Amino acid sequence: MRYAIYFVPDPDSELADFGARWLGYDVETGTTFAAPVIPGLDAGTWQDRVSEPARYGLHATLKAPFRLAEGLGEPELVAALRDFAHSVTPVRVPVLSLKNLRGFFALMPAIRNDLLEDLSARAVRAFDGFRAPLTEAEIARRQAVRLSDGQQKNLDRWGYPYVFDEASFHITLTGRTSGEDADGVEAILTDFFEPVIGRPLIVDRVALAVEREPGARFEVLAAASLGHPLAYTRRAMQLDAL
Repeated sequence: MRYAIYFVPDPDSELADFGARWLGYDVETGTTFAAPVIPGLDAGTWQDRVSEPARYGLHATLKAPFRLAEGLGEPELVAALRDFAHSVTPVRVPVLSLKNLRGFFALMPAIRNDLLEDLSARAVRAFDGFRAPLTEAEIARRQAVRLSDGQQKNLDRWGYPYVFDEASFHITLTGRTSGEDADGVEAILTDFFEPVIGRPLIVDRVALAVEREPGARFEVLAAASLGHPLAYTRRAMQLDAL
């Protein structure tokens, strides 16, 4: 079982709606959707494009997936989520854009946002005490892609290569896309996400997601508004016991 700390947009937002329908999966509710009807994109090709990001749902990673350290449980992790959310404030992204990031497409700030990257860095540190050490298999999987010296140091210390200066806040929409297909995929995504591209994004929510077994889809276990002392389960129930 693995956990992750995500930004997940408000379930009632356009971004959440379009993202769930594009990926065919709503990480907040667990609802699945048939392939969207898009000219020039058949269901099989769509499945190939979204199969990997759909496992994680529409999100931006703040703390990458990790196994829980021995002696710790979900109640402590949810309490930490509540405390973290209360300790930080929302960040406004002036313009959300579509970009090709290392071969996959993602929604990202048009220019790097230092406040947003600081929020991500604080999450990396805040939840690291909950992370079990990486196994040899996990290390080998991360090293299958050539890492820079800085990325290797991050992997050794934080369990993930792409943190701090190596990180960039992004909401993944596709798996890796070959060069000859990139222009067509970009055109489809630009049209599909037209209502949210070029508009502001308020990062005002943090979520705890869980993968119950290897290869399973992640689902939101709890979420909290930034600057707010309460946490809520994926079914919007207040966790009064905390």
